[in-house]
Amino acid sequence: MRLYEAIGKRILELCDVNDLTIHSLANRCGISSSNIKNIIYGKSTNPGVNIILHICNGLDIPFVDFFNSPLFENYKNFEDLL
Repeated sequence: MRLYEAIGKRILELCDVNDLTIHSLANRCGISSSNIKNIIYGKSTNPGVNIILHICNGLDIPFVDFFNSPLFENYKNFEDLL
């Protein structure tokens, strides 16, 4: 799985855990729902750290918690993620 795919799946996981729609997450994060949808559905293959930080702030979670998921555990180095 590519990094952008794992990030999209993680966003959906966090929406599910927090009982949020993509639209409500976008409102909480201050970014457009189309931007989040582009990440989730793979149209945006290089989501920036600032977008992930906005998502974390909207969910009131530390940045590191975003990546605290089995989705990111199987990579041995950064080249595997790209």
